[in-house]
Amino acid sequence: MLQAQLFSLFSVITGTFSQPWSMTVPPVVNSTIGGDVVLPCSFTHPKQQDYPKDITVQWITRQFHDKPFFQCKVTNVTTGGMNECSVPESYQRFSVKGDPKQRDLSLLIRDLAVTDNGVYFCRVELDYYWGDGKWQTASGTQLNIIAKAQILSLSWVEASLGPGNGSLRCVVEGNPPSTITWFSSSKGNIDPGVSTIGTHPFQWTSSIPFFTQEVYTCRAENSLGRAERRFPPGPTALTVALSVCGVLLLLLLLGMALFYLGKRGYLSFCNSEKIKQQSELCTDPAIAVVSETSIYANVSEMESPQSLYKHDSPEDGNMELNLVYSDVQLNTTTQSPQRSSRVPIPDEGVHYAIVKLGWVNCRGTTERM
Repeated sequence: MLQAQLFSLFSVITGTFSQPWSMTVPPVVNSTIGGDVVLPCSFTHPKQQDYPKDITVQWITRQFHDKPFFQCKVTNVTTGGMNECSVPESYQRFSVKGDPKQRDLSLLIRDLAVTDNGVYFCRVELDYYWGDGKWQTASGTQLNIIAKAQILSLSWVEASLGPGNGSLRCVVEGNPPSTITWFSSSKGNIDPGVSTIGTHPFQWTSSIPFFTQEVYTCRAENSLGRAERRFPPGPTALTVALSVCGVLLLLLLLGMALFYLGKRGYLSFCNSEKIKQQSELCTDPAIAVVSETSIYANVSEMESPQSLYKHDSPEDGNMELNLVYSDVQLNTTTQSPQRSSRVPIPDEGVHYAIVKLGWVNCRGTTERM
């Protein structure tokens, strides 16, 4: 009886203060290309209640006994101590998402690529003085990266031996695996001569003979999407959009320039049929510009505007009735007409009036001086 009680007491004490080794991980984690993913991992160990030494976190991929691709170390104390696992997540693709002091070894992977697909093993090492201080999951976690089909490259490869036009090579990536189909401008779907090989678990390369007179299309397709690329490459939507924008911008600048020149008076046009006979005035650089001039005439004798230009002498031949006094300045430059400062001295008995002369500008309108 006493021995049974002692055994029960020992079992309670060891069960309370001691925990067996264990590690919990999910069997499968799915994610998409270009995103982030967390691989959960937690553990327990026999000395977790009073273990004050280092905890080494390791993650291994592909094979159970491969070397770790990620490792960091932290001291299991409340304050101070080493903590290599607290590097900010944005500084690197791989980092510890959990807190190893709380027995959380979860791994964060940023910017996923198709090549990250595979099995991951979580491993922890403790600095024991006795016994085995290491533990690692046996089956690991399968990370599946899902990616729609995409064409990484489509290029021409020169013939290695003898004459020929070479071949076209199309490199495709995707998960689930992608199927590759070729098309030509004259034959449609191409089957003969197509060779496809797997260069990576999620990449495939397909090649066909190339003929210069053909236009070829490589198509990659899986359950998540489809992609196509043409050779020789045609204009892309971005190229067309940039070309259209460039033409519109040039037209806008040209319109603004014409508007500015018109406002400044640098542009003149002789396009009115009413001044067809005077078109030479707009093109002859030596044309004289008549300045603003005052003409004084005997208004008592004027019955009509035509009388100003009357040149017939009076019958007695001694005196002219229509006396005209004027100051006329002829300029061969294009400057604005200048007002004459000379004013004739009037004679007694003669009446004078100011008559404005006009000139025809290059726009076909008559302006008064």
